[in-house]
Amino acid sequence: WWYLAHWFEFFAPWGVLLIPAAVMALRRGVVTPPLVRFSWVWLAVVFILLSATVNKQMQYALLFSPPLAIIVSHYLCAAQGSFLRVNRGLFAIFVSAVIAAAIVALTKSPDAARTMLWLLPPLALLTLHRLLRADTVSAPVLLVAALTATAFVYAEAHSSNEPRKFAAQTLLAQAAVYSPLYQLRTGLNDGALSFYAGRVLPPLDAQEIGRALEHNGEIWLIGETLPELAGVAARVVSRVDNLTLYHLQRQP
Repeated sequence: WWYLAHWFEFFAPWGVLLIPAAVMALRRGVVTPPLVRFSWVWLAVVFILLSATVNKQMQYALLFSPPLAIIVSHYLCAAQGSFLRVNRGLFAIFVSAVIAAAIVALTKSPDAARTMLWLLPPLALLTLHRLLRADTVSAPVLLVAALTATAFVYAEAHSSNEPRKFAAQTLLAQAAVYSPLYQLRTGLNDGALSFYAGRVLPPLDAQEIGRALEHNGEIWLIGETLPELAGVAARVVSRVDNLTLYHLQRQP
């Protein structure tokens, strides 16, 4: 049930609309197009298959996105009566929460104002929508999308609680001028440092470090704890949190 537990987190704030969309689809007298009915089956099949797999990862949840987009977009366009009132209530709650969060962010960080400049293009489009009297669904949907994207940009820049991510970004910015640059082999997250470096950082274990030094004479290495290496002089170049950038040379 891992994907169900993280559903609202992965697809916030749109995932909450799946509940009233399901109620509307089950209501007698409500015509559900074949494509939307197929999307519900699609969503269920993906959920069952992913829940049955042992490995649970956030990126796999992207497989839910196409049917979710079809279901939610149909619901937003077809909602009438009580469902329309639910949508308006959720919209009011969302906007109020965003305003409160923006006030808190502005009092805590002066950089928040710069992040909120991302809202200017969609707000300009919203004004144009209103002037042209476009479809009433498109304006609030665009506003929610813009507010969500702005909140994500701000959180990535100022509210990340991932010390390893910050350490990797900081160290790899310093290590950009060093070559050849490697990473200590971990077996699980060997690709993470390469992602932040923007280039492949080959992983090395203790034996491979010796061979790399025989070939290059000196190397730079990023990792947590350097293993004992005979005949190797190791110097700490920089350390951030639990990650360290080492300069290794063969001893004469």
